[in-house]
Amino acid sequence: MIHIPDTIIKQPPPRRVTWKYVEWGCKLNMMFGLVWFIGWGIFMLAKEPPVWDHFILNKRGILTEARMIHIRRVSVTVNKQPVYSIALSFSDRQGRPVMANLLSYDPVFIARLNTGRPVAIEYDPGKPARCRFAGNNIGFMDIVSILFCVVGPSLFMAAYFSGRSRLKLLRNGTAATARVTRINATSQARKSGAIMCVRYEFTPDAGTPVAGFYKTTEPPLAGEEILIVYDSRRPWRNTPA
Repeated sequence: MIHIPDTIIKQPPPRRVTWKYVEWGCKLNMMFGLVWFIGWGIFMLAKEPPVWDHFILNKRGILTEARMIHIRRVSVTVNKQPVYSIALSFSDRQGRPVMANLLSYDPVFIARLNTGRPVAIEYDPGKPARCRFAGNNIGFMDIVSILFCVVGPSLFMAAYFSGRSRLKLLRNGTAATARVTRINATSQARKSGAIMCVRYEFTPDAGTPVAGFYKTTEPPLAGEEILIVYDSRRPWRNTPA
């Protein structure tokens, strides 16, 4: 937990409290969420065919045969396997010629390719350039990319609103003195030591005692007084300074 100087907390609201007083755990969750979303989002956009093409082709794909024009290695590897760009030519159901490029890193499949032998593909009649090798479908990496593109923004937003809520409380909350009632060890630890759960109790202006807790590697002593900030309308929303 990041300690805020008493001189700041004892100021009348609104206090000048910035994001530097938000815990690193919250900031790391925001960073991880953003990195996951951007990184896996780029993967989804760069992957051929992209995952949404699989959904479209699953629904309306038409099976046909294509002629392989050439195969070239690209400067990318997946699971330590070289990736190849495969140029194909086929005719759609209206007889119009279509050119397409597909990627593959399956060494067994690539070894079977031959310019004199047709390749089975599926294509979208509404957009024939959207195609895939017959039998291909949504893979494990597609599922992972979808998962992280959903989890990333969720983690970022949860951490962001948690940090913003703490800042709002520190800026506008009522300062009070709380007494530490109990300290319990948790099963977690950091480089600075074991993480302890510190429980405290204070009496807001309404007069009914309210309890709170926080976790730290440098706990105060039981019975010691600490400075906290609480929401005067909802005293259960409180945080130590």
